Amino acid sequence: MEILQQVVEHPGGVTIAALTDNDELLFVRQFRYPYETVLLELPAGKLDPGENQPLEAAKRIAGRNRRCWKRLYFFGNILSQCRIL
Repeated sequence: MEILQQVVEHPGGVTIAALTDNDELLFVRQFRYPYETVLLELPAGKLDPGENQPLEAAKRIAGRNRRCWKRLYFFGNILSQCRIL
């Protein structure tokens, strides 16, 4: 039995958990083809290749969603692994 393994390199991503002045968590509506419906999600986006500054990406995402803030906090990295068998 031969097993074929493929590796997809991804530049990483950033997710924002943004609170309003009333301590409400902001979500965006995003159509997802695999589910064929609109989901509520935290604002997120991919890092550009070679970009290693999550805060810069977070600023770009917030600007795209017409949001601004007084402070940004970096909480760390999450590593994920996907497998399709």
